[in-house]
Amino acid sequence: MPRNEGMQPGATKGKRVRVRLRNGYDSANYDPPHWPADTLRWTISTPPHPSDILAWKLAD
Repeated sequence: MPRNEGMQPGATKGKRVRVRLRNGYDSANYDPPHWPADTLRWTISTPPHPSDILAWKLAD
């Protein structure tokens, strides 16, 4: 899974993604497993917040 660089990757625009958050939450383990990328907060908080996206993957 690519790491989150702090901004929405261009490849995710208008797509759904699987995400892994800093607190260990992995959307693949829940229903629905893929979230709309355009509605997510891609920025990285300072200090880091548990709900920051660490990594992402386009939905299959």
